[in-house]
Amino acid sequence: MTRLDLSIIIVSFNTKQLLKNCLTSIYAHTRLKSHEIIVVDNASKDGSSQMVEKIFPQVRLLRNKKNVGFGQANNQATKVARGKNLLFLNSDTSLTEDSISIIVNYLKNHPDVTIAGCLLKNIDGSTQQSAGFFPTLSKIFFWALFLDDLPIIRDLIRPYQISSKKFYEKEQEVDWVTGAFFLLKKQVFDHLGGFDKNLFMYGEEVDLCYRAKKKGFKVSYTPKTNTVHYKSASSESGEAIIREFKFLIYFFKKYKNKCQLPLLKFLLKIACLSRVLLFGIIMGKPTTKKIYEKTFKLV
Repeated sequence: MTRLDLSIIIVSFNTKQLLKNCLTSIYAHTRLKSHEIIVVDNASKDGSSQMVEKIFPQVRLLRNKKNVGFGQANNQATKVARGKNLLFLNSDTSLTEDSISIIVNYLKNHPDVTIAGCLLKNIDGSTQQSAGFFPTLSKIFFWALFLDDLPIIRDLIRPYQISSKKFYEKEQEVDWVTGAFFLLKKQVFDHLGGFDKNLFMYGEEVDLCYRAKKKGFKVSYTPKTNTVHYKSASSESGEAIIREFKFLIYFFKKYKNKCQLPLLKFLLKIACLSRVLLFGIIMGKPTTKKIYEKTFKLV
């Protein structure tokens, strides 16, 4: 099997137009010659796979008969991937420059780095949170009460999710980078056993990075390049919030002392209530209020 520099893996579920835009942007901007693109379609009903076959016949298309989730679909693609490196790319991203060549060269020029992510931007050009540090009870406490964005606290606790624009202006080691644009060495991915099959969607990258860091591998964020990410466009936002809370519970069950779990659930309920108060009552967003009320009952 011919070994390439990179395998770009994209999982799609009913994101036909987004997927088309993503693939178009890759071919328009990418100058890296030694690469392949693998699209895994999770039983889309919107003609996504037919679109790929018609417009992008050079793409390797894997069709699933059912939606197996984000992690398993990516694992599936790595079984046939020929790249020395893997780039997991969301179908709701769009390149505006040769981000892929830049990030691959970054990994090549930093042999101590195993996993890398870049700056993500919203449609309006603003900075999107795309990296952070592993969740702990203290981090969840400050996050639940919206305190982790305060400058002094932010610098002291290194938040689970970081929204500070200043943070993303410099290259640095982090605990995890987002799965929307997630580059790592295939040998390491295989060594770690891939994404956790118990996670259907959300948190797979945090879990994988946790296992990688435990093995001594380095995770790094770089602002040397950027990608537009239509966040939540490929999944219903309310479901994404619920999955985020459920992932935290799963993460603590898997890696933390069991005595921490009751306190975690209490803090997550506090987080739901604070968001019901802020978004639902103060800011007058009834839909968001209902989402967090529903999440409160589930945690």
